[in-house]
Amino acid sequence: MTLERAFDSSRMEFQLHGFKTFGFFSVDHQFLIYKSLDQRSGKRVLLKLLRQKKPTIKSIQKIYHDFRISNFVKGPRIQNSLELIRHEDVPILVIEDCNSVPLSRLFPNGVNSIEKFFEIAMGISLALKEIHEKKILHQALRPDNIWVQTKTGIVKITDFSSATFSDKETSISITPDLPVEILSYISPELTGKLSRILNLRTDFYSLGVIFYQMITGILPFTSKNGNEILHAHLARKPIPVHIIRKELPIAISLVISKLLKKDPDKRYASIDGLIYDLKLCLQDFQKKKSAQRSFPAPKTSRN
Repeated sequence: MTLERAFDSSRMEFQLHGFKTFGFFSVDHQFLIYKSLDQRSGKRVLLKLLRQKKPTIKSIQKIYHDFRISNFVKGPRIQNSLELIRHEDVPILVIEDCNSVPLSRLFPNGVNSIEKFFEIAMGISLALKEIHEKKILHQALRPDNIWVQTKTGIVKITDFSSATFSDKETSISITPDLPVEILSYISPELTGKLSRILNLRTDFYSLGVIFYQMITGILPFTSKNGNEILHAHLARKPIPVHIIRKELPIAISLVISKLLKKDPDKRYASIDGLIYDLKLCLQDFQKKKSAQRSFPAPKTSRN
């Protein structure tokens, strides 16, 4: 069950002066995002607020942090935060509405075609490149935080509430009692069980989980028990994607396996290396597909 399905939206009503809300856009264990009309400008926006009715100081700080980092990163592939307003002493983030759909909703069972995988995978990678170029570690990459514009296909990354600068020490706050929908995408080093300083390669592991799920329709590791998922990230090897989906090029499987290495040093050194390999995989796939089309069909024997 997804977080959205587990949430009874009828329990939550929200009104804000100057805005007309008309339904949920998404919901997770921390935040609610409403579709809304900014009556001041006449533009459609999204309103992001804390799910807790009585939020803690730490939770409130996450909204402020999200606003600061998203504006620092700001780019064409980043879901931009427009302003931060207060309502009953609680901060609310106003986000641009680009007619996007979360990846989790767009492809709940994975992508149907390999071409679509390449399109989305490249879009995510280019968005992550904008983040990493600012030396920002996202730390919360998962399908709910990757939005795809329905008309243009442009991919944008959102939710910087857990992001940090890669050159600063990061406190580990991952615990087994978090929803499995969150734990399924964290890197081994985010479990706090490894004596490793976090760096940008942490995001590559989460990206590997996302790519794995996109291409196979399943997660590398599944369990209803948080401790079991954390253990799997640390100790178990996922089944290679080309074993699950026989028609997949081995090159894609190798790229995803590299992203999912337990040792961060064995993953890609930079996002540019991943983008380069994805381009090579796509070119090779297109050549083979073109060759299959041009290969003459066998003549039927009349004997």
